[in-house]
Amino acid sequence: MIGGKSTVPSAPGQAKHAEEVVDKVNYPDYHLAVAAQNIVARIRGFNRFYTAFLGVLERHFLDSRYSLTEVRILYEIRHGAKSLARDVGASLGVDRGYLSRIIDSFIMRGLLHKSASREDKRRHIITLTKRGEEVVAGLEARSDESVARAIETLSSQERDELVRLMERIQQLLTKGGNA
Repeated sequence: MIGGKSTVPSAPGQAKHAEEVVDKVNYPDYHLAVAAQNIVARIRGFNRFYTAFLGVLERHFLDSRYSLTEVRILYEIRHGAKSLARDVGASLGVDRGYLSRIIDSFIMRGLLHKSASREDKRRHIITLTKRGEEVVAGLEARSDESVARAIETLSSQERDELVRLMERIQQLLTKGGNA
């Protein structure tokens, strides 16, 4: 009793809350770890949702004959100012050996052309062939259509909010060179 008032909580919910407060004071590191685990679990949950939403776990991306990695490589080559194989790999975080096998496969399929750099013959400039340009243009059109379908039920304000939040996610995750 303090000042004539009971210190024992009067309701079960209050008792639970009082225990949580005492535990947070006595074991702050434990509660920080639990909070961090909760955040990690929620982020991983979002990642599972988003990868399924995008269809990236399917063997072929956008119902094409190409994996997501292959499509991203083609995209980077198409939109890169001067596509050196090492720069494409570095921008995507793709292993050099894996990238080399994919590029060789694309060359054999007539999608890419590889030539030695004038500045350094050890480096190779990768460019899309006419067929490669057509394939990438078709994939980009399908990707645009897929996104348009995904957001068609959202209002203009919801679309703006979605884009703003996605940009904010990028800002937060690249803060301090994390990405």
